[in-house]
Amino acid sequence: MSQGRATRGGRVARWEAREKEHPGEAKVTISHPVTNFEFFYEPFYVARDDVPPHDERFLGYGFTRNTQVYEMHVSGYGFHVLSPIFTLHWGMQVKRTRPAWREKQNNVNRRLFEGFKREVYARYGKDPLNMMAGNRNGGRSNARKQQQQQQPNLQQLQPPEHAKQQQPQNNT
Repeated sequence: MSQGRATRGGRVARWEAREKEHPGEAKVTISHPVTNFEFFYEPFYVARDDVPPHDERFLGYGFTRNTQVYEMHVSGYGFHVLSPIFTLHWGMQVKRTRPAWREKQNNVNRRLFEGFKREVYARYGKDPLNMMAGNRNGGRSNARKQQQQQQPNLQQLQPPEHAKQQQPQNNT
């Protein structure tokens, strides 16, 4: 997402404007679609159980949820912001205050990601974020710069056409 750090993916101003138009509305609705995907986007989301699974090679912090969301994006899933739901978390850890063990964990996950992105490309034949381009910075993707961000709004996923199942018809 290309909005500001605290609004990435969620467009807080858009969400707030909708809340002013429909104050206290209890029904959960789709506020708007997410249109600009960025790699380190880690939304809270609601999904069916047939989305691409979480890759358990990634442990702890860094490259955990965002790799699953990236594969969902590559495979054609769409993301929508729900309203009147909103979530956030307080503070972001910065690299200089991160414990050494967490940085080691993140470095292992970063190395694992080099293989993961090739697997995703082989599986779908797509590279929408140009992840396969040669990296001249020690194997780190340009998207690495975006890692420090807030958690965006709770999301609802829309499966791509190829994943939608035919609903049985009730002829009563």
